[in-house]
Amino acid sequence: MNAKNILKYKLYFEQNGRCVYSNEKLDLNRVFLEDHYVDVDHILPYSRSFDDSFNNKVLCLSSENAKKGNKTPYEYLGNASDL
Repeated sequence: MNAKNILKYKLYFEQNGRCVYSNEKLDLNRVFLEDHYVDVDHILPYSRSFDDSFNNKVLCLSSENAKKGNKTPYEYLGNASDL
């Protein structure tokens, strides 16, 4: 098992096997076998925070990560208008 898969494994169990953005259940087999099923995402985009720590990472569906882009979860989930 390589470092990237160990990180995915830790995040999977920390998040109770769910995508943090869609709350969909993640298939543990697909997490390791399919390249574009999940991504390790920076909660606060690395380009904006320069934080590459474990505490700034989550496991999410690749499709959700593509939609989130360079936004914070607050911006992505549509709550930015509350400011």
